[in-house]
Amino acid sequence: MTKGNCPRCLELSIGWAYRPGMFRAYEKNIFLGGIEELDFEGYTLELLVNLRRRKKHKETRTIYLHASEADHTTKILNTKNRSIDIEGVNTLKLRGYAVNVLPKLK
Repeated sequence: MTKGNCPRCLELSIGWAYRPGMFRAYEKNIFLGGIEELDFEGYTLELLVNLRRRKKHKETRTIYLHASEADHTTKILNTKNRSIDIEGVNTLKLRGYAVNVLPKLK
């Protein structure tokens, strides 16, 4: 994908019914490039553990995380502290139970 064709915003929201199948497919790293804004809601917060950004693609400037239930952050809370890289992010907005992931961010 050329730089001009890259999406600038990635918005994901996944409910319980879709969760098991989705996470079997994404147990490996997911590389982002050119995404300026991430908006994750519900169980998609668990994907943060797998997200990676190459040094030349640290363009993500805004991250919105919303967890309305404690279960939405279970996988993240089982990782070690400061293991999720958000270097270069200017705005971080956390709603609901998403505030519990703060110790995991670096």
